[in-house]
Amino acid sequence: MKKRIKTGEISALYTTLCAAKYGELSTDEIVKVFNIMEQLKPVAVGFAEAGEQAAKMLKDKFPGYDEDLQRALEYQESSQGGSTEGLSMGAAEYKEWMRSTYQPYQNMVVESMKERTNKMAELTIDTIDIQTVVTLAKSNGWNGAQMMLMRQICCK
Repeated sequence: MKKRIKTGEISALYTTLCAAKYGELSTDEIVKVFNIMEQLKPVAVGFAEAGEQAAKMLKDKFPGYDEDLQRALEYQESSQGGSTEGLSMGAAEYKEWMRSTYQPYQNMVVESMKERTNKMAELTIDTIDIQTVVTLAKSNGWNGAQMMLMRQICCK
């Protein structure tokens, strides 16, 4: 079935299906879902690559971002384990970096991808029945939004 679907929704569904467990489905249902994944993949991969490219370009506006990110990750990991002694970033610096650098950077990446996220793609998608969606949802603990997206794109 031919459908016009937002690129961001294609990417979200592809990511969801890549992480899904299929043990409760019949062989025929698994084949149908894998066919759907193959149909979604080119758009989803292109979307991911565009996101990576946008993130790289925007890093230039935040000198030292990668080094600070590494320090922040080390702080985060150590603070969960208990001791943050000897780290190059403390709690106050971590909070300030998250507020002044990390959040603005993430917001810029999201904003730069907004047009691409809402761009419509026309795909021919195989269909599955709603029972397959329900089985996948139960097997994977999907939330309502994930189930509705799967139903919207993959069911008649």
